[in-house]
Amino acid sequence: MWRLGLLLGAANLMLLGIGLSASNPRRASNWNLLFALLAFVVYYNMINLTQAWVASGKARAWAGALLGAHGGALLLALFLLWWREHRNIRFGRPRARVAAAASS
Repeated sequence: MWRLGLLLGAANLMLLGIGLSASNPRRASNWNLLFALLAFVVYYNMINLTQAWVASGKARAWAGALLGAHGGALLLALFLLWWREHRNIRFGRPRARVAAAASS
């Protein structure tokens, strides 16, 4: 279970990294880097905590470890990717129309 958890953790952290890497290079802010570090520390501690719960019998392997820690991180990463893609859409208009309307 530990090895599978680390594999899923690496995939989830990769998705979080993709979502956090999209930023404006002209903006001198490192909040994405700080959030990535915080996400890694919290997620790695959650992996260790669920591994200890599974080893002591407090939680089942599939329910506690996979669905709890990894499922939550996957949902967070997918939401972050969705939010990065759709945050520039205003009033239901696609991004291309917004850019065309702004340039004219």
